[in-house]
Amino acid sequence: MKYKYQFANNERFEIHVDNFWIDLLTSSDTEIASKDKKEHRHCCSLNQMGFEGQAFACIDKTRDIIESKQQAELKSQYKNKEIRNTYRSLTADQKDLIEKVVIEKMKVKDYAQMCGVDQSAISHRLMRIRKKFKKFL
Repeated sequence: MKYKYQFANNERFEIHVDNFWIDLLTSSDTEIASKDKKEHRHCCSLNQMGFEGQAFACIDKTRDIIESKQQAELKSQYKNKEIRNTYRSLTADQKDLIEKVVIEKMKVKDYAQMCGVDQSAISHRLMRIRKKFKKFL
């Protein structure tokens, strides 16, 4: 009997074979076609997949985590830049006040005496400085 076969590169052959082999090749082709249909029928999104889809879902989650970390880092860099710019915009007296009271932990009362002003004036100056930085902290 003659059997016609077409390869993937569209080459076609026609050969003479025994009926046993024709039945075997035909059943093989039928089985492959059946599996292809089942495969197309059972396709689903990665979200709906069970075990196999978990690896792909994990990759997506990892990508989201990396992107959110990158965005957080960019925000942090922007924030730090704005804080530096705000600090640079302060007067020399304001910078000195921050250094002594905030960084060196000097009491407001002692700083006021050192400057020869009332304690409430220093508190008011600190409040104005904090307002400038508050939007970044």
